[in-house]
Amino acid sequence: MDVGDVGVMLPETNRELVCANEDVDAFASELRQLCSDGWLRKEIGAKNREHCLACYPRAGMIARYDELYRGGIRG
Repeated sequence: MDVGDVGVMLPETNRELVCANEDVDAFASELRQLCSDGWLRKEIGAKNREHCLACYPRAGMIARYDELYRGGIRG
């Protein structure tokens, strides 16, 4: 489902699997497809992991959270 930044965070190849937030039937259909296809789950997971490591490195995320929290503390 397209909640938060899910559609933006995923690699382009996996965005087609994101359905509208209010489309429960499409969501159920996607879940059925994922439950029945282990190869698809593995491929999606591998692409998501590769994209995440390339676009959201741990050190950069920690630095951003640190900056965000420190900014909030300073007010």
